[in-house]
Amino acid sequence: MGEYLNKKQRTVLIKFLAYLGLVRWQNLGIIALAQYLAALFLLNKGKTWIEILSNPGLHFLVLSSSIIIAGGYLINAFYDIEKDLVNRPKKLIIGRIISKTFALNTYLLFNFIGLAIGFFLGWKVFLFYGVFTFLLWFYSHKLKKMPFIGNLTATFLSVCSFFVVCVYYWQLSWALILYVIFLVLAELIREIVKDMEAIKGDIVFGYTTISVVLGIRKTKNLIYALMALGILPIYLVYHFQGWVPIMYFLLLAFFLWMIAAIMLAYSKERKDFAAVNTLLKVIIVLGVLSIGLV
Repeated sequence: MGEYLNKKQRTVLIKFLAYLGLVRWQNLGIIALAQYLAALFLLNKGKTWIEILSNPGLHFLVLSSSIIIAGGYLINAFYDIEKDLVNRPKKLIIGRIISKTFALNTYLLFNFIGLAIGFFLGWKVFLFYGVFTFLLWFYSHKLKKMPFIGNLTATFLSVCSFFVVCVYYWQLSWALILYVIFLVLAELIREIVKDMEAIKGDIVFGYTTISVVLGIRKTKNLIYALMALGILPIYLVYHFQGWVPIMYFLLLAFFLWMIAAIMLAYSKERKDFAAVNTLLKVIIVLGVLSIGLV
């Protein structure tokens, strides 16, 4: 590629690719897919796919939430610059490839565009987005440094993008609630594992995360307890609905949780915790792809 691009074009391309990584385009794609699947399979029963997908409001909802979440990733990375210098200096983007000013300006622009689209989608969506954008900033600025509260907030914010579809269609069901509870547990466990992965930088810069406060051994025990709680939504789904299709995902996910628990028991270094984190990501992605089974 270097033979076809001059120096300036290569620089622009590198910055563009780095920016895509900064806003975590893969995560945005998964979230958008989850929103579309929820609209198709959970919240519009009785309507055809054509009827659902021909609604421009759905597409603007997915676009606006993706833009706001991208802004959330930007401000989170901005506040993590110093910590990333310790935990992953080679992957640092803001201040090295992309300037701090550009990152902040695009963060503000993304919030403005997302809120503007939300305003035209209705007051409920606009209000939801207003609270959502504030919490994304407040989490990155203050809450993520606090044990328990930071992890719970991160987990809540992770599922907010899913619930905005429910707000738009103003629908909810018990099956959906139990399914989301299971995914919330998976995401909460992943957030705690991420803290263990980044414990070195957290200690250096005074972040009082769960792993810093409790230590690695007690944090592992907490994760095992949360994994055991995963039995509850599985039991409730089976108790109230019998052997429904979503049980295949729930049992597979619980089996993968057990593998993650074994991996966690032997984890000592950053790369070990990163492997557990990756497996938990797989569970969450499988959960997104299983929405049609709910």
